[in-house]
Amino acid sequence: MKKEISCSKNTNENAPANLSDLRIEEITTYFKKLKKQSDCIEFEVECTESGVAAKIIGIDKDEDATAFERRTALHESTGMLQIAAGAQLLSQIASCENPTGVAESKASLEKASAMMMELQPQDAFEGLLISQMVATHSQAMNCFNRAEKSDLIAHREMYLRFADRFMRTFSIQMGTLSKYRRGGQQKVVVEHVNVNAGGQAIIGEVHHQGGGSDEKK
Repeated sequence: MKKEISCSKNTNENAPANLSDLRIEEITTYFKKLKKQSDCIEFEVECTESGVAAKIIGIDKDEDATAFERRTALHESTGMLQIAAGAQLLSQIASCENPTGVAESKASLEKASAMMMELQPQDAFEGLLISQMVATHSQAMNCFNRAEKSDLIAHREMYLRFADRFMRTFSIQMGTLSKYRRGGQQKVVVEHVNVNAGGQAIIGEVHHQGGGSDEKK
């Protein structure tokens, strides 16, 4: 006998079928916020010997009606409150791609800004850490790409070793970010407890007192 299962159908034609209505609402709100941020932040790019130098346009004018929105967008994208610090952080990420010329520098800067907007750092510390994670991920993917294109086995193995190091570093960075967001607290979840016959399971904190044994002789 077949069992009928009723499923709620999403009325949004553009939304994936496997997403709940609540999740779609969250994503829609996020897209609106992301578009607003992208519209707020505008760059003036300069290509220097040390890399990409970016200046955010129209954010330092107190009389401008959109200045606060631009500052808010910069903070939500980089975690930085200072304009120069946010611009410097995005410039450093963009410089990791070694762009040549103003056009490539601007493209790298826009990609860096988009990636940071996606990850939404909550403060300056997270902005610094997440920017390093973006750079680490980019270098790992670059090594994989170079390994794929390499004709020499020795070169391919070398790039794969570098990629492995970058991925290990990324995992450490992920752990650091997770720990920081938890406030340094560590949570341990015990899924299974096996107790033998005649044994006793203790759930909770166990404190050991010093000063010898209480066992009777």
